Amino acid sequence: RPSRRSRRASLGANGENGAMAVGVLLVVLAALCWGVTNPFIARGAGAGAGGGSQSATARPGLASAVLGAFTRLAFILPFAVNQAGSVLCTAAMASLPTSIVQPVANSLTLAVTAVTSSAMGLPTGRPTVVGAGLALIAVGAWLCAADG
Repeated sequence: RPSRRSRRASLGANGENGAMAVGVLLVVLAALCWGVTNPFIARGAGAGAGGGSQSATARPGLASAVLGAFTRLAFILPFAVNQAGSVLCTAAMASLPTSIVQPVANSLTLAVTAVTSSAMGLPTGRPTVVGAGLALIAVGAWLCAADG
């Protein structure tokens, strides 16, 4: 029969593994939230901009452009999901080191953004260059995780 001390030690290790698994899941979910919404935010922010009815001298300022973006549902919905990704990433930092969370989340975000943009038919660059970039991102994220 195992002693109390050994049972507590094994529970501690399982609890740490569980916290790490939750942290990894949160990082992946944050990257998905960010990566999927980036192209939609760009599209929503650009919708209606430069409608052609304004003269060249009557260009809107930054404040009116920002206010205009926040009045369009095509911008607000992806922006809200994107902010939820920020909350998930912050929660992931409770169980994983920031030196791992940030590079891995940002790397995955770039990869998901490239895939989402491509699926939406947006220009993403030459496929071989994008593929090489995604491979380098994967290697870099692995190096960050392996070093941590």
